Amino acid sequence: MEYPLKLKSIKRKTLSDMVVDEIITLLTTGKLKPGDKLPSELELVEMLNVSRTVLREALISLETLGVIERRTKEGTFISHKIGTRPYHLMLLLQRI
Repeated sequence: MEYPLKLKSIKRKTLSDMVVDEIITLLTTGKLKPGDKLPSELELVEMLNVSRTVLREALISLETLGVIERRTKEGTFISHKIGTRPYHLMLLLQRI
């Protein structure tokens, strides 16, 4: 039977999604800027009160979106691309 009312499925937010949202909020509010270095994984785990697995999943998502760059033996940095208009708009849309 087909229902006349169309509903979207409700998406449950995972902890890693919440970490991504937090970092995007820091970017859109100007607390983080392109080129900034993020704290170490251990520091982020403590600051965000999440497991290392959750944090790594969030970092992979952010890297896929082009928000961060991971540099071996240097750390994790906010991408310089974020300062460009298309990326800034993408972040604002992601936040909404």
